[in-house]
Amino acid sequence: MRQKIMNSFMKITSLWIVAVVLVAFLPYSQVYAQTKVLTRGNPNLPYMSLTFDDGGSVENVKSVLETLDRYEVHASFFFLGSFIEQNPELMKAIADKGHDVGNHSYSHPYFTKISYSKIISELSSSANAFKKATGYDMKPYVRPPYGAKNNTVLNAISDAGYTHTVLWNVDTNDWKKKSSDEIANHVLKNAGNGNIVLMHTIPNSNSAKALPKIIEGLQSSGYKLVSISELLEASQYTAPKLGVDEISEVEFLNNLLYAKTGSFLSTTEDIKKSATELGLIEGTSNISFSKAYTKEEMIAMIKKLYPLNSDIDKKFANVEFKKSNLEQIIKLLKEQS
Repeated sequence: MRQKIMNSFMKITSLWIVAVVLVAFLPYSQVYAQTKVLTRGNPNLPYMSLTFDDGGSVENVKSVLETLDRYEVHASFFFLGSFIEQNPELMKAIADKGHDVGNHSYSHPYFTKISYSKIISELSSSANAFKKATGYDMKPYVRPPYGAKNNTVLNAISDAGYTHTVLWNVDTNDWKKKSSDEIANHVLKNAGNGNIVLMHTIPNSNSAKALPKIIEGLQSSGYKLVSISELLEASQYTAPKLGVDEISEVEFLNNLLYAKTGSFLSTTEDIKKSATELGLIEGTSNISFSKAYTKEEMIAMIKKLYPLNSDIDKKFANVEFKKSNLEQIIKLLKEQS
């Protein structure tokens, strides 16, 4: 009996030793957490991130930087290592301005068509070039060329120490020689909370020219433009959601303008423009579908729209500013004319 117990104990011990040895020789990415693939930020927050790939044209990169400076916007860049090596001073300037610079490989191969070791080499060569140019580490962001990925690619990215593989959900296809208006209109049409926009600074891209229109259009629609780092930081927080019966800023202004003019406006940009022209809001104000004005703020705007009416406070004192009560609100507003 004692011998039987001893044999069983020896078998269990042997199995544990084998298991420990196997784990010790497993690939790094199977032991540690894999890189997180990011295609979008928090869908409940009005934040968007503009990203620029490759490099290619110093002129385009400088134009993008000047525009970002002018509008005080941070963005994220994914340069090739070969471009970084050729433009060290430019890289240092970008990093010093607080923009993100992520790894996009050294020579832009399809990662899904090369070996694990070559992927590691591509990432390492690019990171070393950036470190030499700026003194900064390129981690934690990487964007594989063409967005191509599989398990081998993600394992290599993880093993190289990159915590986030950054992709996108709005592709401008600017490399197809689209006009600046086509690029800008595509971005504005596909705007959305947490969206990540892909653009390029290569010679045949017109994204640099489209950028002012993109920034102005997105900001006027209530979006805050941020780097990937800022997008992830913001995504840690839960946006306060409007109740089902609350009137958003955009909806309130549109109904207020309708009561005055007799027509609804179709875009947030038009609503903001008209509200600004009538002195209801400041030109620098953003209006949002995810926020609501207080009752006091709404009444103050009504007073601005009808400055000759002295009894507005009294007429709206007992009015509930809710979606279900819009008909009554509009009726009262029209009575002020």
